[in-house]
Amino acid sequence: MSFKKGALLLGTVMMLLILVLGFTGALNISSFRTSYTDSLVASYAVAGSDGVRNIEYALKYGKPLENFNDMEKILTDIKSISPGIESVLVVSPEGQVLYNHQGKVDSEHLSPEILKKLRVDSLAESDYRYVAFEGKYHIFLPLVDRNAKWVGSLDMVFNDQVIESRVSIPKAESLQYLYILVALAALLLFICHIKIDFLEPDGQLKKKLFLAVVLSILTVAQIAYAGINYYMYRNVYYEMARENTMVTANIIQRDIDSVVSRGVSYNELYGIEKWMQTIIKSVPQIDSITISDDNGKAVYSTDQQGMQLEQSKDSAYLYSLPLKTGGGQNKLTVTAGINISLSREYIKQKSLAIALDALTVLIIAFFFMVEITLFLLVYIKQEVNRMARAPSSEGQRKKIGSIDAEMIRPLAFFYFIASSMAASYIPLIMKDLYQPMWGLPKEVVLGLPISAELLCAALSIIITGYIIERRGWRFPFFSGLIFMGLGLLLSGLAWNGEVFILARALTGIGYGFSWMAMRWLSTSPTQQEEKTRGLSAYNAGIYAGFNCGIAIGAMMADRIGFSQVFFIALMSLLIVVAFAFSFIGKVESEQEEIKPDFIGGRISTFLLDPGVIFFFFLITIPLAVCSMFMDYFFPLFGASVGLSTSDIGRGFLIYGLCIVYLGPWLGGFVEKRLSPWTASLLAAFMTIGALGLFSWRGGTVMAIIAILIMGLSDSFGTVAQNNYFLSLPATQKVGESKALSYYSTVRRLGQVLGPFIFGALAILGAMRSVGLISLACLALLLMFALLSRTFVKSATEVNLPG
Repeated sequence: MSFKKGALLLGTVMMLLILVLGFTGALNISSFRTSYTDSLVASYAVAGSDGVRNIEYALKYGKPLENFNDMEKILTDIKSISPGIESVLVVSPEGQVLYNHQGKVDSEHLSPEILKKLRVDSLAESDYRYVAFEGKYHIFLPLVDRNAKWVGSLDMVFNDQVIESRVSIPKAESLQYLYILVALAALLLFICHIKIDFLEPDGQLKKKLFLAVVLSILTVAQIAYAGINYYMYRNVYYEMARENTMVTANIIQRDIDSVVSRGVSYNELYGIEKWMQTIIKSVPQIDSITISDDNGKAVYSTDQQGMQLEQSKDSAYLYSLPLKTGGGQNKLTVTAGINISLSREYIKQKSLAIALDALTVLIIAFFFMVEITLFLLVYIKQEVNRMARAPSSEGQRKKIGSIDAEMIRPLAFFYFIASSMAASYIPLIMKDLYQPMWGLPKEVVLGLPISAELLCAALSIIITGYIIERRGWRFPFFSGLIFMGLGLLLSGLAWNGEVFILARALTGIGYGFSWMAMRWLSTSPTQQEEKTRGLSAYNAGIYAGFNCGIAIGAMMADRIGFSQVFFIALMSLLIVVAFAFSFIGKVESEQEEIKPDFIGGRISTFLLDPGVIFFFFLITIPLAVCSMFMDYFFPLFGASVGLSTSDIGRGFLIYGLCIVYLGPWLGGFVEKRLSPWTASLLAAFMTIGALGLFSWRGGTVMAIIAILIMGLSDSFGTVAQNNYFLSLPATQKVGESKALSYYSTVRRLGQVLGPFIFGALAILGAMRSVGLISLACLALLLMFALLSRTFVKSATEVNLPG
């Protein structure tokens, strides 16, 4: 291998290695920061809730919030038991600061940006909320009067440095391990470069050997880094849980001591178990709280088994503090104690999240490594051919265009990374922005952004076909990038549901233009062999980009929020623009001019053909509706049962992996043994059965299994349905290209209907609504099986494309 070629490949591999390990480290650090912030805020909220109870007690007896004489003492007490809190405020619903821990305040207001982030209209419905603004965190606890009316909020403020000081330690350790692993991997790559001959005798690169070596080193480095982070952060999460449990324990100790010191006996602490349960609900690191007497016997416990098993618990997960008791304020002895048990499940879940993130990043890295390496190989091949060629003639110019067309795979890869980043949580964003709209049920409104995007994509695909015939592929492609860029920008800035729907409609227009232009570009060569290779490369790029985009977007959304991901997707789209100008811009059209020979009345003849009608209305549209189980239903269902955005994204990733890795094998296996008609029915029954399975049992596991089955179904079913449709006599008359454009449009229109149908039936409950949809689609599929039998013979006698 030449020095220049080897340096280019090895340099790219090292950059990818640093990117992958750095992304993994950043995810872990970000996850820990989020978890630590949530934990610390929960501990502070416990301290604040004590003051809230005192304030609300006075409010319920008619004391006005605007004239509260003891407020300074209450706020000072909260601040004194909350290390790290800078100030404690009482604010009105409009954001006016009424009091701080130093007394009454005049003419001071919170920033409107804080109130906007807080969404004050729903604060009264929650126990507490917090927002970050200009380097400070504000924890808001609602205050209600005797009529349960929200009259103000307690605002506890602390500096971001409180969190940063704790996060900086594991961050530094993680970076040290990153540097060590990168250095070792670089050394190993260099040794392999020297010792292993990656070139064929004719000078071509041994692709399989090169990819095997590089991916092996990358995988080992990623697994090693993931393992190091797993064990390091497991200990860090344990220490974090103990620290915040200590804060909570001190607050509980103080509150109980203040009651008992007034002469109240332990047997008279009525309602204390209910109070302790509210603390556990707020602080997930705590598993149970037990109060024991002077003999060590449990008197009160949030854990029914804790009354007998408290002593058997691992001391490493048990935090104990003494409690004072006695006959009065002047005669106190330490005779009792409070035992707080740390939650092993919490630490286990956080550790598991680290492992899942590492596995997800490894999958992403695999796709990136394959796609980047293949891109480099094509690029090097182009450079070698360009240098070996004399000044090009017209015939050579076309050859150059054909070689450049191989770049459609990395182009599709980068494009679908950008376009897929937000695909797994569009309904969740609409849920956050929800306001009643046009008299529609809430569940239907949540699906409007998806429906608007798909509808506009379907319409723009139709328009793009006519534009390409007249102006070529460049105009719709780059126009699509502009529309998508505007859609992504507006999606990130959306301040209400209507704006978000408009943003997704613009994104759909851009998607339809660019998707159709790239598809046309992939089939532009006139030779069937090159056309097939181009289309295969395009499809491979689509699924690799989809998988990477979904996973990256979902994991980032958990760390930086939904809106920020749209801006990152927009920056990724700029990479697509630069790539297209650099590597695809010289591609020339080699397709012969398309002469419309199927117009006017003959279009209606095609659309009214019984075989086409059966296929569109009895199988295409029903399956398109079912596909919205993943795009619309699963994100909302997953969020309702506590799945993180990352976990929802991993559900989408399971589907994508089935398409990529099982599709080629299952497709070939089914094609050899079943006719397109039979394979189409089998795939459809699998999809409908997946929904039926979820409706039977429900739950997260069944939802994931349903997505897995749908992935298996689509891995061969899409090709089978495509082949069956192309075998219909009416399709052969109209021509393959025209027929497929109608098929694509009808399928997307079915997807547009999906969110409406799922949303309209949501009133029945998740399981019943999905079950009803699966039964309706099953009935339509059985009708298709009966009515289309007369077309089976023609479907099996024609020479179908592979």
